[in-house]
Amino acid sequence: RTVAGCDKNSGRMSQDCWPDAAGILKALGLAAGDYLSIVVNNEELRLKKVQLIKPLSNDDPIWKLVGAGDSGLQDVAARHDHYLAEGEAKRWQR
Repeated sequence: RTVAGCDKNSGRMSQDCWPDAAGILKALGLAAGDYLSIVVNNEELRLKKVQLIKPLSNDDPIWKLVGAGDSGLQDVAARHDHYLAEGEAKRWQR
């Protein structure tokens, strides 16, 4: 069977559709269960392995920083970009 003979709507490319799929996976450093990002740009096809990230654990040190500062402002979560830009603009004026 050829790739053209496979179900194009399934989104899957099994070893039946691509006889050397195992060799291709090995060459790309992929294993069963890995995720790929696929980008098609005109005649170019780009494959990228998606790295899964573990969520932070409850005992991660970053949580000690949450709430550590007190600016007295009540809208920092909503307007953080504004405050960062404002701080940068002041720094540039020095």
